Amino acid sequence: VNGNSNSATATVTVRDVTAPVITVTGTEEVFLKIMVDCYTELGATWTDACDGTGSALIGGDTVPSNCPLQVSDEGDYIVTYDYTDSSGNVAVQKTRIVHVVRNYPPVITLLGDNPVVLDCKEPYVEAGYTAIDPEDGDLTSEVIVTGEVDPNTPGTYIIEYKVTDHDPQYPMTTIKYRTVEVVDTDLPTLTLYGPTLLAWQLGEPWVDPGYSAVDYCEGDVTNLVEITGLLDVNTPGAYTLTYTPKDSSGNAGESKERTIHVGNLLQFVEHPYDVDAYTDSNTFELSVTFTGGIFIPGYDTYAWYRGNDVVESGNITGQNTLELVVDPTALQPGTYLYRAEITDVEKVHISGNGRVRIANHLSITADISDAVVILGENYSMSVQVSGGIGEIHYQWQKAGPGKAWVNLTDGGNISGTSTNTLQFTPFEVGDGGQYRCVISDEYLDVIYSNVATLTEEKGVPAVNIIGLGAIAALTALAGVFTLRRRSRQ
Repeated sequence: VNGNSNSATATVTVRDVTAPVITVTGTEEVFLKIMVDCYTELGATWTDACDGTGSALIGGDTVPSNCPLQVSDEGDYIVTYDYTDSSGNVAVQKTRIVHVVRNYPPVITLLGDNPVVLDCKEPYVEAGYTAIDPEDGDLTSEVIVTGEVDPNTPGTYIIEYKVTDHDPQYPMTTIKYRTVEVVDTDLPTLTLYGPTLLAWQLGEPWVDPGYSAVDYCEGDVTNLVEITGLLDVNTPGAYTLTYTPKDSSGNAGESKERTIHVGNLLQFVEHPYDVDAYTDSNTFELSVTFTGGIFIPGYDTYAWYRGNDVVESGNITGQNTLELVVDPTALQPGTYLYRAEITDVEKVHISGNGRVRIANHLSITADISDAVVILGENYSMSVQVSGGIGEIHYQWQKAGPGKAWVNLTDGGNISGTSTNTLQFTPFEVGDGGQYRCVISDEYLDVIYSNVATLTEEKGVPAVNIIGLGAIAALTALAGVFTLRRRSRQ
């Protein structure tokens, strides 16, 4: 901007660190027959990124130059090829093996791939081979094949192919090998038992809910599952364990996680209590109290149930007591079961049931009244009531001396003193008087029937009854005589 400038000189050094590559011209293994063949050195070439190309330096054994080769030339010769580029990088040495022999060896040709790669449990099928000898012709049927492949076990297997020609003096044997690779490319799969979100009691030793892993090739690989992550059961908090299934071939399947929340588990210490109320009673509260609980968003709710119906719900926000206001005036008479359910990381916790009985007040629908009762006859009187909470209790009373009410008990000719029907079997002298029934329920209600006065009445004496029977008999006889008299006329 101000017209200032500056410059500096930098030196850049380009280094050649790549070794040249040597390529042998022709085959790297040659068989030459005595008195037939001659050896011609074909050499080798090198290629270098910086130096270009050229002929490699020939070394090693000197192959005899006799043409044709003589008996004295028999043997194996190793020719070497080397090159070092201008930067001092040394190429990997290449060689050519020259066999000077009295007899040509047979040539084995392997059909199909070599090496062969098989997936685990894929059966190995021999692709085939041929064996041709320059002198003896087709020797394929004489090839001896050895070696086995276990497709269920990953690894490297070698199949050997061996054949010998028929030369009686200098028989030649050729051996070829096929490499078979059984590979396991399938990924093992993992199964986690128990929840992936788990609550754990503070201080309790960790016991994993369990897991298993299966590999298509290897089978059960549970023992190879890798578990990573930190878990401290003595410190409240959230911890994540990662389970990764692996097999012996080094394949790793899909990992799964289990999150453990360490803390004090929830316990109810107070459950809803039983309540009785009438349809006109004031509201009352049901409550539960608990300790502990591991709450996180989504696992921090509660609900009050009446039977199977939710009547109130919300979130736990630090409280350890839940209260529910019940309005008896809004309920029909009946028995209801209330409970609280709290959801945290561990599970849904269900309190005990609180029984709530709602009823109308006791009322008499059929009352007793005064009566004149004939002595010696059976007599009973009843009251009918509606409403009341729980079991209805009856207590019959009779006015005693000084008009004090005395509770009756079953005995003698009186029964049903604690039921809604008082019975006299029969009504006897002294049973007359004033009676009433005291009716109560299991809660607060107590009501009283009318006061009924029973008056004793004597019936017709036994002798009079006999006299009336005699008169009736005489009247009947008189009627018979009258009929007879009319008949005679």
